[in-house]
Amino acid sequence: MRKCSIMVLCLLVISASAIVWAHASINSEKDNVTLSETVLYGDRSEAENLSVTAHICQSGHLFWDTTLKAGDENIIDTNFRFTQKEENNFPDFDYGITVEATGSCGYSAGDIKYDLLPETAQFVADHTQNGEYHSETVNLKDFYDFFPLRIIVDIKGFNYYSDDVFATEENAADEIKEEFLDYFRFPIEEDFMYDIAIQKDAEGRIISYEGNPAEAETFWLTTLSAVTDDACYFTFDLSSWPGIDTSRIKGGYGIYRLPLSVIEEQDTYFGTVSGETKIYPENLSTVYQLDENIEIIDFKASEKHDELILTTLENGFYRITVLDASTGRELQKIQAMQQSADGDGFYQTFYYDDFMAIKDIDNRFAVIEINDGGEFIPVITTPPFEADLSTIITSASGLAWDGEKLAFASYIYEEYPSESYENSYYLLEKCGFYMLVLNEEGVLYAGKYDSSLDINSNSLTDHGWESINYYDYTRPREDIPITLKWN
Repeated sequence: MRKCSIMVLCLLVISASAIVWAHASINSEKDNVTLSETVLYGDRSEAENLSVTAHICQSGHLFWDTTLKAGDENIIDTNFRFTQKEENNFPDFDYGITVEATGSCGYSAGDIKYDLLPETAQFVADHTQNGEYHSETVNLKDFYDFFPLRIIVDIKGFNYYSDDVFATEENAADEIKEEFLDYFRFPIEEDFMYDIAIQKDAEGRIISYEGNPAEAETFWLTTLSAVTDDACYFTFDLSSWPGIDTSRIKGGYGIYRLPLSVIEEQDTYFGTVSGETKIYPENLSTVYQLDENIEIIDFKASEKHDELILTTLENGFYRITVLDASTGRELQKIQAMQQSADGDGFYQTFYYDDFMAIKDIDNRFAVIEINDGGEFIPVITTPPFEADLSTIITSASGLAWDGEKLAFASYIYEEYPSESYENSYYLLEKCGFYMLVLNEEGVLYAGKYDSSLDINSNSLTDHGWESINYYDYTRPREDIPITLKWN
């Protein structure tokens, strides 16, 4: 018994020594991160006094924060951290509310009463013989006066998914859906055709179901949400379904408020109980009316000033409407910049405490300062420039504004062919980044900075995406965007 104890102790010592050795080995190299600079355009001196920090991780155990301080001589500083306990670095944010309508849907081996269109599915199922596959086109107007809706509420501390096809019993929270269906009524026009396919096994059980709007028929709602401490505000971008009848919505088309309350963590006799969120769908309300002809670009909540920020396209201009989050009262409406002549395209919005920016299809950036009182003041619009930023600008991108120059940085994404699918590729996120410096005259500097931390992710180029675990190569953290700062 004593020998066994000694052997176990030895094994523990060896294991602990291995961990310490691994940590020490990695730790000894922690300051050896390098960034190889490639000047793509302009003068690097335009980036002087700018700091860019890339936040990199591997396997949830290794973390690097590498900062480039631009100047005559670039200075690179790396803060390395190792943790034995794996850390989750996925973003923690509120998705808010999603309202879905009659798009495509389908599942296998389920109960059709949980589908979005149970009456139409049952109608086709009644015409399907045991052991057969049967498809049929139905007119939704024959079954419904208003479009059925699927409601999703995804807020920290509260999740609800109406008509869950994986449910095994009636959802206890169906009153949430009932309140939404009572508030949001979208009449079905005549002859809205929908294709449904049912397959039954030999005993008559439905083993697959599929539904799709018939050709040229569609109904798609794009929902945008902004969550505050006491409410989830949301609206619909109707440009995805022009001509939809909103006259039967209680309170009309606009921005809606779903009240909520958050119970903080509590210490009990049995330990700490995590906080939870309660919503009040019976108190749904419209807090701000909107013109149905606008296109909604983005919708955010500002914690600093307790405001809602709505970015829209109206009459050929990007506009920003600022609302009081407590009352829905309009505080300000400004014109940011004129829409591109090319019309629709890739755009992105960025929000910070003291400024926001809008990027359009022509790679123009409109910069809007936010003063201490929360007032939005348009300052510059950069001229367009030719570049494909569609795979570069992501939610991990970052901006910095010094009152005269706008700096932009985003991680490098590169395309690699897939070994599993012919004529397809995957995008690999790298540890290095692109940097741009702009002002109202145009691009002043553009550079590419390749990171030495890409050494193991580069092996994907040789062996392919499928051969290496996604978490086993160095990559940007998903919970922290790239950080920029003018010193």
